[in-house]
Amino acid sequence: MKKYDLEFIKQVAKYYHSTVDADHPNGNISKVMEKFSISRTKAIKLLITSGAIDTELHHDIMKLLDEGYTLEQIAEKLNVSVTTVKTHMPYQKVIYNSEQKSIGAEAVERFRAREKTFMNMVIRNSDLQETGDHLLEKSSTEVMMKQLLPDLNFPMFEDIAHLKPVFTEKEGEKFKIHPDIALLHIELDEEVKKEYRRLCGIRYGKSFSRDILVPYILPLHNLHYAINQAFGFNNSHEHEYALLYKDLQWVTENSVDQWKKLIGLVFRNPFRDKSLDHWDDDYKGGSPKKWMRSKYTGPSYRFLHQESYRYIVEALRQYTIQAAEMNELMDEVDNPFEVNETLPVYNIFQVENGMDLMIEEFNEDLQESMEEAKKYADNDPASQPDVTGFVKQLLYTYDTDWKFTITVKADAEYLLHTARVNERELKEAIAKVCTYVRPVMISGDGDQLMDDCGGIEGYIRMIREMEKGNEEVLSRIRELGWKRKRNKNNL
Repeated sequence: MKKYDLEFIKQVAKYYHSTVDADHPNGNISKVMEKFSISRTKAIKLLITSGAIDTELHHDIMKLLDEGYTLEQIAEKLNVSVTTVKTHMPYQKVIYNSEQKSIGAEAVERFRAREKTFMNMVIRNSDLQETGDHLLEKSSTEVMMKQLLPDLNFPMFEDIAHLKPVFTEKEGEKFKIHPDIALLHIELDEEVKKEYRRLCGIRYGKSFSRDILVPYILPLHNLHYAINQAFGFNNSHEHEYALLYKDLQWVTENSVDQWKKLIGLVFRNPFRDKSLDHWDDDYKGGSPKKWMRSKYTGPSYRFLHQESYRYIVEALRQYTIQAAEMNELMDEVDNPFEVNETLPVYNIFQVENGMDLMIEEFNEDLQESMEEAKKYADNDPASQPDVTGFVKQLLYTYDTDWKFTITVKADAEYLLHTARVNERELKEAIAKVCTYVRPVMISGDGDQLMDDCGGIEGYIRMIREMEKGNEEVLSRIRELGWKRKRNKNNL
């Protein structure tokens, strides 16, 4: 293997970082190839060697190498060619001072440190992993599509901004079912001071935000993982969804009795065994990003058994609630207004434009759905009554430091108008959602956030210290696997 001078590798990495632009948030490999007259394969390999590129495939390869697999075995296991494996491995023979470790060894150490950090951070309940399938109802995407979107025939439109299918008739033949799509704008509530916005990578607004296309059928539980991935969190803290106060008043009619009726439908069961909330926190090693991605691209669950409406109706019989007024509930019940995470996007957000939903219409639809649900067995997802979506915004809190507002958008014109996304990118993103029934991020304002930094003020302090070259901060950031940028369409 050819030897490369360490200074040359650093020079390549430095130039790669200097090529960052709107279309290449991490750097432009093509410009690196042109600048140094090297092939794409060599450019990737040099950038991986320097640590400038840190792909999931590279992590998987290094982990398998560390476990003793041969290149051929790794290629077979990861379903790639041996050449691809070699491309995503760092150069081993680099000219160093005698005390320096090889870059390959450092890459393995970085991966091990990150894996260990994530393993220690992720919320876990080891006992829950052995409780068995009777606790939850898990449905594959295919099954959910059949349950929720049977035999849909959809027309072809060219109205890109309003998120209609944008395929020709021939292209449309590829999509057996078209999952309706919602565009969610997720923005950190706390405004970043103007003098720090450039430091934080904020170009368009006043705080960190992400714009994500999601299929209507995605449950809020799975959306949580997509939000974590989009903002750079590691699912290492508690989270919750909540209604805006005006929506809480509207749906409960400011009545404790009405709130009781909506437990298991709109609201989570406040008397549940909360240790079971982490039934799928099953990280056992490997790429943290790939594990997170599996939570919103793999099977989506309809409900945990203890959160099913029928179970809750029976469970609530053993509790007596004394509160007569809504403002008294907080003193008697722990977090009574947490939103039910089994709800798919279309069952909480009012995604269609039009007249505001009347409470009488909401209650009438819910009653009809409850009657229909009675026809199905307890273990059938259809036994869970549907709720008509009624909010335009939803509050999402991660840990205690990060509070976001999720807004459902009627169209993508605000992104097209500001050139944050173009029509080609939007069309490709819609096609990806339709094809794979998974979220796709189409725009982001602000760099990636991180866990355990003390909220936005602590984050800014860490970034400033990082730019000063503070080794302690740099070490912590490497452990977290933090990267400043995230590519659009990559979630």
